[in-house]
Amino acid sequence: MSRILCIDPDAGRAEEPVEVLRSAGYEVMLAFSPEVGMALVRLFPPDIVLLDSDLAEPLVPQIRQACPAAPVVLTGEKPVSVEDLQWLASDHHTSMQARDARHLPH
Repeated sequence: MSRILCIDPDAGRAEEPVEVLRSAGYEVMLAFSPEVGMALVRLFPPDIVLLDSDLAEPLVPQIRQACPAAPVVLTGEKPVSVEDLQWLASDHHTSMQARDARHLPH
């Protein structure tokens, strides 16, 4: 299964999607700060990064440098929907199109 890193300073917003992904069998790491998130990227390279969109500007370049093959999926103020999680669980996230920073609907 894929290793997914969720970097989101809002623990309440990240809790449900993380639990859904874990229950689907994914290894999910959770970071509530950019510093911890980048440490996890370097120590345990993820297959996918879920990143709060407010952190995109400073972190996407760092994530790309540390882990160029991992798609970065930008999340917003609302929790990630079940449909978005299904997209992540599919093979679509490995396509070339998904390698660019991708926004999940708000």
